[in-house]
Parts: sequence; structure tokens; C-alpha cells
Amino acid sequence: MFLSSFLGGGDEQTALLTHFQQTIFDQEIAVPLLLAFVAGLFSTLSPCVYPLIPITLSVMGARRYESHVQGFLVSLFYVLGMSAVYTVLGVMFSSLGTMLGAMMQHKAVVLAIAFLLVIFAMSMLGVFSFTIPESINRRLMHIGGQGKKGAFLMGMVAGVVAGPCTGPILGFILTIIAEQKQMALGAFLMLGFSFGMGIPFLVLGTFSSAISRLPKSGRWLLSIKQLFGGAMLGAAIYYLALASPRINELLASLSAVHGALLLVLLAVGIVLLLLPMNPSRPKIANAIQISVGALLAGSVIATLIITGGYDQEHSQAVDERISWHVINSDTRDRSMLDKLLSQALQEERPVLIDFYADWCVACKQLEHETLKDEAIVPLLTNFQLVRIDSTNSSDYLSELHSRFNVVGLPAIVFFDRQGHLVRDIKVIGNQSKAQFLAILKKLSPL
Repeated sequence: MFLSSFLGGGDEQTALLTHFQQTIFDQEIAVPLLLAFVAGLFSTLSPCVYPLIPITLSVMGARRYESHVQGFLVSLFYVLGMSAVYTVLGVMFSSLGTMLGAMMQHKAVVLAIAFLLVIFAMSMLGVFSFTIPESINRRLMHIGGQGKKGAFLMGMVAGVVAGPCTGPILGFILTIIAEQKQMALGAFLMLGFSFGMGIPFLVLGTFSSAISRLPKSGRWLLSIKQLFGGAMLGAAIYYLALASPRINELLASLSAVHGALLLVLLAVGIVLLLLPMNPSRPKIANAIQISVGALLAGSVIATLIITGGYDQEHSQAVDERISWHVINSDTRDRSMLDKLLSQALQEERPVLIDFYADWCVACKQLEHETLKDEAIVPLLTNFQLVRIDSTNSSDYLSELHSRFNVVGLPAIVFFDRQGHLVRDIKVIGNQSKAQFLAILKKLSPL
């Protein structure tokens, strides 16, 4: 799909390039890109990656570079090699998410993502580990050699070798990329991740004398790994909450706790994750310490993600200004949508139909970041607003999805004031405020 867009007609190529430009210049990508960069930087602190940094630089001949510029360029080619591998992975997983758009409608897929994140968290917490056999690892690390070309090849190999060690963090980012289904976003997030991983190599390759002053491996590496495990468990709990109303209610009750106490619980969880495990204690005691710390930190993180990301007061105020006609699995009148369309036609109002689900992450982003934006809400009052709530499936909802060819959530379709389906405008996934505002202005009454 990605390649055919470049080799295909001019309209497809222009649309793809425009999407890349919007992704590059959209300020909303800054935070995810920064987080991916930080995740890559911390990935180098993995106990099976960090000790290999001086060995890798030595194989590339870091101490024999004639100047800092030469050292920087060779190290840069090493990082570009890693970036090539990870960027291709990002595009592949976003394409995979696009192909699996229909599957992403089902709660089972959200539960599968949560289960995968639990596995990643358990790996970070030391329950088990992903490793490449040492003999294979050593051979792979010596592919390439010195010079820019050799450094580039070594970087590509390092992207593969480091995969099992950074698997939980890398897997988490790739899971999010597949869920978002945006190739440009996938490419840039993985580019940010790889350059985060490459920073130590760039700095130490440029200033090779600093290699000898690297802190020695030790307990601090395991502490960082366990902190990531707690954060990843928080992400897993977040996805579980999207799929399970009961877990969502538990987190909502936790959010009712005073903010300061919530931060205290988070601090206690982090301290338990950072405290050294006492070898003289029974193994079960150490396991309990890590488990309690991870659950405390993870639960608070999930609660903050669900309840702290949006202005609740503003959200409630918007709900009082606009009214949605909701069709869900409990709807028994199969003519309800057609009745609403007829009513809108009589009133000469355009119609906005939002396909939504409680467990859909992008649906919530679209609702809170775009549909409840202060510049957009006044225009929404001009529309007949219909929400197809697909949180629970039914035959009627499946018919509506087929009727409008909706294969992934969120999706928004429009009818104009004459009652005609606007076939050239269909919102798939989250949408920037500027783009959505332009669509509403085009369809709104003058």
C-alpha cells in the first residue's frame, strides 16, 4: 500500500505527501515524538544493551578517529542504520493496523492488546526475559566493521540484536502504532525512538575519551527496567479499563481519591520498584515487593491517563450545549436512524454520524480533543448529531457499519442539508482541529 501510493496516480501520491506534511507540522505530534525519543534513550539502559555500547564503539574504531567530526559522522551512520530498520517496522505495523481495521472494532482485540502489554510488563519486571544466544549475538555485533558503510550495517544489525532486549518498550510503541493506523505517525515515532537509542552512540562516538568514564553496569539498570515495567503495567490496565466497565468503575472510584493521596500512592509504588531486593529474604517477599509496587504505580498511571487527560468540567459543559441521538446495542427500532435523517431533512440541517465505542482509544481522543473543542462546538449545534455506539455489538449495528462501509473506529460520515450522503467526506481516525473545522464550515448553514 505504501509503495503503490508512490508509484500510483498523482492524486494518491499528492494525498500521501500532504498527509506526511500534516503529520510533520501538526504540533500534536510533538509530545508522542518526544515520548518515543525518551523511550529510545531509556532503552539503551537495558542490562543487555548498555554494556555493549563501549564494545560496539570499539569495533567501529571510535578511539582511532582523527577528529570529532569523523567520529560524529561514523556514529551518525550507525544511528541511521538503526533508524532504517525501526522506521520500516513503524510503517509495516501502521499498515498492519490499517488492514486489521475491522478487527480493531472488537473488544477482544483491545483485550489482546492489554494481554500483550501485561506480557511486556512481566518481562520488564524480571519474571522472564527475551535474549539472543550469546554466540549469535557476538557474531552479529562484528558485522560491518569500521567506516561509514560498516557503521551503517552495524546499526541495522543492532536494530535486530537490540530488539529482544528492548522488546517490551519497542513492542508497546509498535502496538500503539498499529492501533492508530497512521503510516506517517508510525514512521516518525520509530524514527524518534531510534534516534533516542542512538544519542549515547553519537555523543560517545564523537567524544571517544568519555567512553572510559561510563558508569558501570549495576543495580541501577535493573531499577530503571522495573520502573518501565510499572509504567507498562499501567498501560495494560488502561486498555483493560477500556474493554471492561468494571475495571473502568474501579479506576473511576480511585480517581475520586484526593489528588495528593493519589500522588502518594504513585510515589510508594515507585519506591517499592526502586528498592533493592534483599537476597537474604525469601524470594516470595521480593516478588511481593515488586508486584505491589508495579500494581500501585500501574493503577495510578492508568487512572491519571483516563481521568487526568481531559478537562472534566469543560467536557460536562459541552455536553449541556450539544445533544447526541444515540443508537446502541439496546436500540430496538431499526428505523431510528432513517427517522432522524428525515427529521434533519425537514429542518434543512446537515447530519453528522459518529461511529464510536467506549473501548476505542482514538474515539475518545476524537471526542475530547476535537468534537469538544471550543471553536468546533458552536458549529456542531447546526448539525443533527447521531452517535452509533458500538461498545457492544448487535445485528442492527453491524447493518449500519455495512451500510456506510465502516471498517474501523472512529469514523464519521456526513449528510448535507438536502439529505444526500456526502461521499467525498469521511473522517477515519482522529482528525486535526483545523481539518475538522474546515469540513464543518463547508457543510454548515450560512
